[in-house]
Amino acid sequence: MTELAGGETALSTAVLVLTGLASLGYVPGVVTLAAGASVDVAASVIVVQLLVAVVAPMALAVGARTRFPGPVSRYDAVYPSISAVMVVLIISGVTAANAGVIRSAGAALLPVGLGAVTVNGVGYLLGWIGGARRARPERIAVTLSVGTRDFAVAAALIVAAGLPTIASLPAVTFGVVEMATSAGLARYFARDR
Repeated sequence: MTELAGGETALSTAVLVLTGLASLGYVPGVVTLAAGASVDVAASVIVVQLLVAVVAPMALAVGARTRFPGPVSRYDAVYPSISAVMVVLIISGVTAANAGVIRSAGAALLPVGLGAVTVNGVGYLLGWIGGARRARPERIAVTLSVGTRDFAVAAALIVAAGLPTIASLPAVTFGVVEMATSAGLARYFARDR
């Protein structure tokens, strides 16, 4: 999203990796504090999720661009469209895979959805304010990095802790909100270039 928005991709990537690594320590701690010592969180599940969702795709993209710079850069104008399609597919996949959870949520869906929108919006706002003294590309990177939390880690925690499926509702809802808002922000930032 940062690249599509005209932001500093290297900074965004570094923040994403650092946040992912930090989540190995703080997420299990927060879950234990919030839910009690009876919840056991396997860090290995989080590591696998980070490797599959973040490290592997990034390594593949960087490796391809490094090894084949000419052929890869030839299609630079097409990559934003591919990325937009992938965002739609991810939102659709997350929603479809968790349709039962979403349907069973009933009245809980509205407050969870409002909470997800609020947390996401506050994250973007803090990122925008925190990057105020930076150049525009860096400010965009900081905004999208702070506002775009990894809902895959949250879903992995639900699985690792053996919690009921309905406990994944906040992660699923946040994932849909996060993907939609980050795509919208990327488009907004890109038009101001």
